[in-house]
Amino acid sequence: MQPKTSPTLTGLKHFFVLITLLLFSSNGFSQSNNCAAAPTLTVGTTCTTTNYNVERTFTNSGVALPAACSTGTSHRDGWYTFTTDATTTAITINGTSNRDLGLALYSGGCGSLTPITCTIPNAANASLTSITVSPSTTYHLRLMRTNNGGNNNMTGTICVVDATAPSTNFTCATATNLPCGTTNLAGTTVGSTGSPAHGTGCNMSNYGAWYTFVGDGQQTTITSVAGSGFDHEMAISSGSCGSLTSVACRDSGLSGGTESHTFISTSGVTYYVYIDYFGSSGTSTDTGTFDISRTCTPIVSPSNDDCSGATALTVNPDLSCGTTTAGTIAWATDSGVTGSGCSGTDDDDVWFSFVATNTTHHVDLINVSGSTTDLYHAVYDGSSGCGSLGAAISCSDPDSSTLTGLTPGNTYYVQVYSYTSTAGQTTTFDVCIELLVTELVLEQEQQH
Repeated sequence: MQPKTSPTLTGLKHFFVLITLLLFSSNGFSQSNNCAAAPTLTVGTTCTTTNYNVERTFTNSGVALPAACSTGTSHRDGWYTFTTDATTTAITINGTSNRDLGLALYSGGCGSLTPITCTIPNAANASLTSITVSPSTTYHLRLMRTNNGGNNNMTGTICVVDATAPSTNFTCATATNLPCGTTNLAGTTVGSTGSPAHGTGCNMSNYGAWYTFVGDGQQTTITSVAGSGFDHEMAISSGSCGSLTSVACRDSGLSGGTESHTFISTSGVTYYVYIDYFGSSGTSTDTGTFDISRTCTPIVSPSNDDCSGATALTVNPDLSCGTTTAGTIAWATDSGVTGSGCSGTDDDDVWFSFVATNTTHHVDLINVSGSTTDLYHAVYDGSSGCGSLGAAISCSDPDSSTLTGLTPGNTYYVQVYSYTSTAGQTTTFDVCIELLVTELVLEQEQQH
């Protein structure tokens, strides 16, 4: 008679068998570590990224490396597959983990893979560009950990771009038009040949993409948002290809960051925007994707942009500046009035007026802030009106000046502008006209 098996023991055995099967099944169906179960990547005319993770538990498939990487070593690898209708393809990897990787391309089925090409850059980023492929053909990508210094996952993003009809804006002469209202236009530097040199005056790579527009006198803002793993720079220039004048170099963002610049475009002037890797040592592997936008805003000059529209100031009865008037030189234009003997560049001047209450007054520019704090001001006798101002009676680079010999009851004009000749200043300030205390003392003595 056979001894009876406890139902409890039988249940436990079944439980442990199930757990063991699940554990082995988990490893067996790991997609990235198995060529036959490799996930499919999206192929497009621009880079559509897919997150990858070559896990530390993955093993090395043992597939022979292409000749270009014959001296390399794969410690573990993960697989992807893609099908293209192109005749050339570009592949880009941006690693978010600091792991040395290799990238190999194969044709054929998993049981009979044919090596095509390979790169082992000894870095977290890698790319294969201008690869000759056959339309309607499936290929396999192998992501390899080439340095086994640490038992860590290898992560980042990968994309495959159909390069049969590549971006045509890799040279200044073939720059893509960038009209007002452009929003998140997809761009890429993947596939750029790096020739000729960009010549923008900014310290950046030659493997970039170009955009262009003609200025219309409006305030324009160019914004570029880099894709994951791409540390880019934006250069804005004016002129013509081969003879560019730098307007701005913008490199404040890091990997995947944003670059932006706002300025007033000059009507009829051609501008170029160049996007690329931030360092001049960048190569064809230092490429990536981005979205570029352009917004335009009509310029509205201050109401006191000319003498005829001067803002009236209140004269304070003392030196306390109890009453001030706000002002700005943002979007101001040249009124055409230049004070004889005055300095600075009055190409962004604004105007104020006051009626003298005594023979001596004090002018103060206070709370100055913005793109420049170096303001200049001149004062004119306005008794004959704006059309006949004559020479300035006072010129001052400091933000305070003392006016003497004034005629009580007469109107005087104050012209304020930035000292610099650089256009596009946006400085704000407050103006205060004061009666000097010494004048008050004299009046009080005369009354007694």
